[in-house]
Amino acid sequence: MQIKNRNIFKQIALGILGFIGAGFIFYLTNRHGVGILPDSVAYIAVARSLTEGGGFVTFDGFYYVLQPPLYPLMLASILKIFSIDPIISAGYLN
Repeated sequence: MQIKNRNIFKQIALGILGFIGAGFIFYLTNRHGVGILPDSVAYIAVARSLTEGGGFVTFDGFYYVLQPPLYPLMLASILKIFSIDPIISAGYLN
């Protein structure tokens, strides 16, 4: 009985720490925003290009071949389905 209570306490404590960590990350991304690094700008530009039918093209007209395509695809899907700009959705998805 005592071991079971200990496991429940550990799970609750880890859950609380997880919520605190997620809140901290959310606070930092809202305060400074996304688009600080060139990779972030490329993700947002590619997501916008995908929804406009331009394909995997970055802001400077080059093809997006250096990073994996899943993150811009997810941002483009959110933009297409919910009409939420990638600058806003990237902070939540991050």
